[in-house]
Amino acid sequence: MSTATGTPVFVTVGGDASAATATYTPSGATDSTTIALGDLAASVASNTTAVAAAATNASAAVTTAKAASSAATTAASNAASALSVANAAVPSTEILDSSGNLVVKTGALRLNYDTSVAATAQVQFYSSGGTKTDGFLSCVGGTGAGNGQMWLGCSQLACYAAFPLGTATFPFSGAVLQSAVQVVSDINDKTIVGTIGSSDYTAETTKLRTAWAAISGAVYTLNFSTNKRNHIGVIAQTVQAAFTAQGLDPSDYGLWCSTPKTRAVTSTADGATTITEEPVYEADGKTQATQQTVRYEELLSLGIFCERLERADLAARVTALEAKSTAATATTSTAFTTA
Repeated sequence: MSTATGTPVFVTVGGDASAATATYTPSGATDSTTIALGDLAASVASNTTAVAAAATNASAAVTTAKAASSAATTAASNAASALSVANAAVPSTEILDSSGNLVVKTGALRLNYDTSVAATAQVQFYSSGGTKTDGFLSCVGGTGAGNGQMWLGCSQLACYAAFPLGTATFPFSGAVLQSAVQVVSDINDKTIVGTIGSSDYTAETTKLRTAWAAISGAVYTLNFSTNKRNHIGVIAQTVQAAFTAQGLDPSDYGLWCSTPKTRAVTSTADGATTITEEPVYEADGKTQATQQTVRYEELLSLGIFCERLERADLAARVTALEAKSTAATATTSTAFTTA
């Protein structure tokens, strides 16, 4: 055998060649390798058997995959049939719209509901048993008597995280309560900035008293109300101007508020109705309009303390005038006695 060119080549052949060896350098290697032809033949035979077994296994795997694909197709067909049966059992006109959204066009959507409530459209959720002593939410639609209302029942309605009830743009039209509203007033929740009328708050007190005196009362009707009853109160812009005239920034005081104005916009896409809140702009189309509001309890609190100071000033003046009058009378009496 010759390896002059790096590739083993038989020069003569005869007898048992299994013990013959071939020495060569694999491509990319630096060291030569020697292998007996008998070992090489055994390796080839072993690899041939492994390849045959792999081919058999691959064929079996293809057969299994085809069977699985057929089973999956059958399962999909069965699922489609089951869905068709389910939709036929629950009319889509009552439960699902064209986009598959869960809706109720007639009747009611109820969860453990109160059967004593009858209306054309209801959404009812009861915490248990379906009695009015449970925590419940009931929304009753329609235009008949007692309809178009939302009922809420619970022993206590609490706010997990502080947030406003209503907004300046979307306010509630009114509130009817059995007792007065409580406002957090604990000293541990406040930092005192000044006391109206105290000697160390004289300059601010004077400005606040002057601002209060400049706020005029107004009798008005509400433009957005169909009931044109007369209301008595103040105009937020008047409060703003009164504070500004005294060099006070009204936004530093919680009795006056100005909130960016927005509006609700309803749009429909793919059969679904969406309500979004969008800004309302001034006539220039760039500046966002604002909605001014007043916290009356704070404004009236200012008025109470200002009026208390006014009464104290008047009382002091009356006392001084009475003292002066008494002194003048005493002097006159003495003059007549001397004469």
